[in-house]
Amino acid sequence: MNHGTILIICGINDVVLVRNGWPWGLRWAGLPHRIEAFVWQQGLWAVFCFADLWRTSHHRRSAERLAARIRQLRQDEPDAALHVLAHSAGTAIAAYALEQLDPAAGETVTSAVFVASGLSPSYDLSRAIRACDRGLFALGSRLDLLTLGLGTTLLGTVDRCHRPAAGCVGFRPPSDPVAASRFTQRFWRPRDIWQGWLGEHLSGASPGLARRTLAGWIRQVEAEPGSTIIAGDSDNGLRAKIQSSIG
Repeated sequence: MNHGTILIICGINDVVLVRNGWPWGLRWAGLPHRIEAFVWQQGLWAVFCFADLWRTSHHRRSAERLAARIRQLRQDEPDAALHVLAHSAGTAIAAYALEQLDPAAGETVTSAVFVASGLSPSYDLSRAIRACDRGLFALGSRLDLLTLGLGTTLLGTVDRCHRPAAGCVGFRPPSDPVAASRFTQRFWRPRDIWQGWLGEHLSGASPGLARRTLAGWIRQVEAEPGSTIIAGDSDNGLRAKIQSSIG
């Protein structure tokens, strides 16, 4: 039985951590989906010179490849679940790819999750959310001050704004009201320490975060259409807008 696919898109300096931590956590949670990592990084040299951060042309080409992969998966498995989980700079690649999809042609994903996004807070997620049948969940932390506060102020966000990134201060609501109704955002809380997420940047790769919060989101959005299921606050604090996301 095909249970669908989870695509994981790492950032510029978290590849080993996220690529290993999230799949472990998702399997630990008992999710039966196929898990596939999408590689867009340019190698170790790009980490040290921040080329993965400032090479916007490479971001766009990588997003084209990711969009093509999503279309292929949707063509091969039209009725299967398809989720995009992205961390840090990888959220830009995911957003750009989702924007290239044509929902009218059936080119959609089930949902997307952006953790510690390296995009600017003013980046409008409306077009990306239109390609997410059950919505987009952004998870950030106001304690992510070194990487997404000072770091992006000095070196720039992935979309080349010099200011704290959305993963630190939050995204502005999408400009499109329909997209806004499909958008869920929450920030780190002290209880998240029990998931191994300490609020700073790299601990967002925690298997515990994937096991509880990310897997919890996936279970919610795959619930029976028309229902509004709330994962208990003791688990992950999510209140997925499932009803409005598919209405």
